[in-house]
Amino acid sequence: MMQAGATKTLLVVGPDPETQALALEQAKPRGLSVIIASDPHGAMAMLDMTVPAVVLSDLCLPERTGLSMLRDIRRRGSHIALIAMAEQGSDASMLEALRAGAIDYLYKPVIGLQLGMALDRALQVIPQTVVDV
Repeated sequence: MMQAGATKTLLVVGPDPETQALALEQAKPRGLSVIIASDPHGAMAMLDMTVPAVVLSDLCLPERTGLSMLRDIRRRGSHIALIAMAEQGSDASMLEALRAGAIDYLYKPVIGLQLGMALDRALQVIPQTVVDV
């Protein structure tokens, strides 16, 4: 649970260094600290240690689908804003991500402006205080 004035955290899940760097660039001006997990196992371990306000995850992850991980994260914390990313694909994959609990969906390669706008939307939907959770 997040306390008033507490630093909000963005968990970036995916092996792509360009996306990780872009997330750091876009998170900083929004007051988000960033933690990175390159795979689902690392992401779930991070979730055991901290509760991020926002998770930005690639849907094409090794060993486990990103959709399955999003569902697991959603079960753990309904107040976490989930943003899914994937290569340009079908509308069906976007719909599946939204059904899994994502509040936003970005096509890769992710563009800074698009990621920034998605983070702004995510920050609007997360609880601001413990009372809001």
